Amino acid sequence: MGPVYEAHDNRLDREVAIKVINPQQFDNEKVRHRFAREAKVVARIEHPNIVGVYDCGNLDSGFVYIVMERLKGRDLAKLVKAKGPGTPREVASILRQAGAALAAAHGTMLIHRDIKPENIFLIPNLEGGFQVKLVDFGLAKEISADSALTHSG
Repeated sequence: MGPVYEAHDNRLDREVAIKVINPQQFDNEKVRHRFAREAKVVARIEHPNIVGVYDCGNLDSGFVYIVMERLKGRDLAKLVKAKGPGTPREVASILRQAGAALAAAHGTMLIHRDIKPENIFLIPNLEGGFQVKLVDFGLAKEISADSALTHSG
């Protein structure tokens, strides 16, 4: 839906990521609503394998933003392209963590609907492996929600 910027939260003295809507989408009320809903649904899922959401809002200029946990690493697609498919142990770890994240989302009655390597972010850990962070819930759907907010394509 839009670019993600790295920033520093001066109040809490931490690095954050700020996702904003593309300027050409400012007047699209459906997109603005979907963007705001993304922040709300991700914020209610507390799990170590799902990106943390800290804040969201609207600026007077029309920008809509989400302030999230700043992740340092790379997505699975880039890692596979650079290093290859990984060992069976690495693949099993990534699948186990991604599955746990999806189970947590499903436990809050939320379906991600956009699982792909680009939305599985990997943060290197001290043991030489990765911590998975599931990102981009922009197409997520609440199981009991109004289906008019999402559509094919």
